[in-house]
Amino acid sequence: MQFEELLNHIIMRVENSTLVPEKKQKIYAQISIGLHKLVWSSLITHIPEEMLKKVCLQSQMTVDQYVDCIKNALRNPETPKIIHTSVTDALQEIDTILTESGIPQIPV
Repeated sequence: MQFEELLNHIIMRVENSTLVPEKKQKIYAQISIGLHKLVWSSLITHIPEEMLKKVCLQSQMTVDQYVDCIKNALRNPETPKIIHTSVTDALQEIDTILTESGIPQIPV
């Protein structure tokens, strides 16, 4: 499955499960936090070192600095590929974990 299909499949599995709404919300939050950390860990390795040092020396990051860091990281043509592969792999792992947790597959 491709990224969007896999993400939609996971969402539909959780939504169609018999889990209570609070448990579903926890699963979505865990997925969101995990994907956020995964993407940022990929981005941060491609932010120019001087820019990263400058931002780290400050107590807070401005929105403009945040955007500039992302733009700079994405200038490397490998960054989007790495992120796409990492996120797709993570979603496949999540799909497996859902199965192992007893959340049934839905027809594709």
